[in-house]
Amino acid sequence: HITTDFIGEFVKVENRANVVNTGHEYQTTLSSADSAEEAQLPDEVITAEHSAIYAEIAGRIQEDYQNIPRVPIYKQDVCIFYSGLGGCTKGIELCNKEYGTSFCVVCVVDADQRMLDLHARNFPSIPTSLCKIGYSYTRTMEKIALVYPRHRWKDCVIIASVECKLGSTANLHQRNVAQFVKQNQFAVRLLKRMKPKAYLI
Repeated sequence: HITTDFIGEFVKVENRANVVNTGHEYQTTLSSADSAEEAQLPDEVITAEHSAIYAEIAGRIQEDYQNIPRVPIYKQDVCIFYSGLGGCTKGIELCNKEYGTSFCVVCVVDADQRMLDLHARNFPSIPTSLCKIGYSYTRTMEKIALVYPRHRWKDCVIIASVECKLGSTANLHQRNVAQFVKQNQFAVRLLKRMKPKAYLI
């Protein structure tokens, strides 16, 4: 609803003393008024020009609203397998800072205690789990459950970056493609058993 206060404000900005509507002229006290509230204008005084001004302002408000940065209303849990010393964790941290995402690393899993120690030094608030992924589905899930409860798995995104040494062409003398494929197959089957919200190999 458009009130006389708004009309008075626009008239004040335009520094006019009269508002004309369908041929009728209304004298206002705007010239001596210190505020729009003191300018008593009839409710029916709405010209086509004012309607255009209102439309323009409404358009600007809508545009400003659309440009407001969106703040996530929830965080997305992420669990990282084969975490190493924290390269993926750092990438997620930078992604949140740069793009405003809400990924939260809730636990990391690795088979090398030295890597987990380094990860804990770099990210002390993130729980770690020492686990050799590739031998037992049940034992692996039990160890993960110690640091990240099972009932939360369904809402979690799991990133499993399987160690690439065995499959890399740069590792000419110790390359074992068959074992590399086996590790990836185990990881996929493990993730399907855990039934997370999503997973990435």
